[in-house]
Amino acid sequence: LLAAPIRVGDIVTGMIWLEDAATRSAWTAQTSHFLHAIANLLALHRWAPEMSAATPTLGEPPAPAATGQRASPLGLSKALDTSLDRQRAAAFTARLVERTGSAIPQTPVFDRLAVMVIRFTDPTVLAGPAGSDRQETMVAHLLRELQSAATRIGIAYLKFLSDRAIASVDPDTPPEQGLAQITEFAIAARTLCETALGGDRSRLPFRIGIDFGPAIGGLVGHEHPLFELWGEAVQTATTMANTGLPGGIQTTETVYLALRDRFLFQLRGHHYAERVGEFSTYLLEGRL
Repeated sequence: LLAAPIRVGDIVTGMIWLEDAATRSAWTAQTSHFLHAIANLLALHRWAPEMSAATPTLGEPPAPAATGQRASPLGLSKALDTSLDRQRAAAFTARLVERTGSAIPQTPVFDRLAVMVIRFTDPTVLAGPAGSDRQETMVAHLLRELQSAATRIGIAYLKFLSDRAIASVDPDTPPEQGLAQITEFAIAARTLCETALGGDRSRLPFRIGIDFGPAIGGLVGHEHPLFELWGEAVQTATTMANTGLPGGIQTTETVYLALRDRFLFQLRGHHYAERVGEFSTYLLEGRL
């Protein structure tokens, strides 16, 4: 038997069991993640009636503000609802508590942070010349142009790592505002990469991914500490870039749900998230 608890907040309200008639010595990680995703959905079903009937009482922890970025795992579990971004935040928190053994993280956890990743698929192009005088390498040219666009749009975090660039906003920025800024930056980045790299549009050597989800951030290093981001939103944005179309911007469903009234999207496919399940992915075409 494989078991997964159904948790509503900090209370275990039930258990889901998976039985295989065949003799089995171990379950695959994918099966375990799928079972936890089902348990999360059942928890959401049980939580919804309580949310509609409950009234605030003294001593209960307040719900996170709509514009708040930082949230403790306990606060996130209390705020569990049926929206995809909250499902992802709750699942991420559950994994964090499971693996650290503590409900209070040592580094800040951001439940809804917008992250963009550009992946350059041909490293030889980055080493080539750029500009009209061809005295500058392509990677130096792109770096300068992306930094200029980031400053103009208000992107506080921009890192270049190997064949990719990772961008995000100040974590204290209201989530929806930060997502809009990252989306504008992605469109600007696509335009400047198209201009610089040119050539056959079906073979453009870059792909862009955006996610809007849970992440962890903090200062890393001793002598010269730097702010770094990691976690699900960074990983998922990277996956969106890795699996996108050449020259395209691929986003998760949380991005689409937040921006569908302001930007044009096209359904692309589906993605599986640990303990959340399957959600749709979209191609960002432009502004409405």
